[in-house]
Amino acid sequence: ALSLPISIWAIDNLFSFAKVRGASMEPTLKDGDIVLVKKSDFFTGLWGSGATTAAKIPNDMDERNDTSSGVNNIDETDRARLARVEASIGNTPSTLWSKPPEILRGHIVVFKSPRKAYPHEYHIKRVEAIGGQMIRPNQRLRSIEQIPKYSIWVEGDNPTNSEDSCSYGPVSKKLLEGRAVRVVWPPWRWGALEKKNPSSGKAWWP
Repeated sequence: ALSLPISIWAIDNLFSFAKVRGASMEPTLKDGDIVLVKKSDFFTGLWGSGATTAAKIPNDMDERNDTSSGVNNIDETDRARLARVEASIGNTPSTLWSKPPEILRGHIVVFKSPRKAYPHEYHIKRVEAIGGQMIRPNQRLRSIEQIPKYSIWVEGDNPTNSEDSCSYGPVSKKLLEGRAVRVVWPPWRWGALEKKNPSSGKAWWP
């Protein structure tokens, strides 16, 4: 008797599925692929403000976008700086059991179109920069832009056939549906979606 309410709760709070339409994410994702979207990190207890995490970050931490040091180093720097940024604006607790999924550069995300409020239109793109960073987009937009604190900069893997932040600017994280983590259909394309190393020199911390 409880299975249906639990399933509805899980789809509302933990995961969902999205169908890819168009060629903007080729070759990573193809038209017709269905992906699993992680909507939150399962988390026992309340989600804190992030102030404790931010307080543990040393001020002299290397914040350069140095891909030669490896993606793990870049991720740790991004996590640290993002914790500072979001602590400065305050985070809102999610449900008792979950918090929004971690979103870093290189992740693929699903979000509501910033151009179409209703009915909702969903886009799937890769994160190129996170809140607080500077970015040097491609030639379709002005040379340098700073990402607002609670926003991300997204682009398609196929830049010649993608409507993304180069067209509509940074995307508020309030529009996020979640992070795409795996192709689940068709069966021959089943597999995890890998996080892509950030492009060297494209985004950096000021």
